[in-house]
Amino acid sequence: MTCDNAIEESRELIRKGEDAQIEIMIYSTEETLEYEIQNKKRNLAISTKKIQQKGFSTKKEHSGLGLSTIRKITETYENMSITYDISNDYFDFYLVMDREV
Repeated sequence: MTCDNAIEESRELIRKGEDAQIEIMIYSTEETLEYEIQNKKRNLAISTKKIQQKGFSTKKEHSGLGLSTIRKITETYENMSITYDISNDYFDFYLVMDREV
């Protein structure tokens, strides 16, 4: 889902003649799994709080369920945390899962 979002945003940038960029990091130890995806975004004012709301989407004809579904999953599991950051024309999604004891 997060990769799809980054790819779709990159396609929009390219369609407008702008440069696109996606960076993905996956790091795993015995204690944690970290996943981060960062992509260049269009010059849109986006709230990190709003993107997690059910039904919100910056894409035409999309249901806006993706990030709200991820939020619900993290609310179910105490060992998961997600942070979003929007700055300097980039969107950053960072997930950490601690090994359950």
